[in-house]
Amino acid sequence: EKVALFLKHFNRLKHLTPVYIDETGFEIYFHREYGRSLRGQLIKGKVFGRRYQRISLVAGLINGELIAPMTYEETMTSDFFEAWFQKFLLPTLSTPSVIIMDNARFHRMSRLEHLCEEY
Repeated sequence: EKVALFLKHFNRLKHLTPVYIDETGFEIYFHREYGRSLRGQLIKGKVFGRRYQRISLVAGLINGELIAPMTYEETMTSDFFEAWFQKFLLPTLSTPSVIIMDNARFHRMSRLEHLCEEY
């Protein structure tokens, strides 16, 4: 039912260009390639401190092309997302568009709607 209702509303917006927005992350694991031990003994050890590094990406997608891509190493917050939305995404939209995104906690819809209206 929810999908049918969404599609009904979405079909009313066919005249607008769909823009899909999402965030993703890539993790790089640190490990030691070489170590020392007595001949024939297996080396078991840990990498102390940071064991991996995460690089994240936020971007939009229009007609199969990425727009306003940005990589970051911090945690995504509402303020961070809204700054990217306002300074990077909105200026790249040259035609009236409908923005489609997931319902992540940091997507404060009232604030994003306000930014769209201002722009």
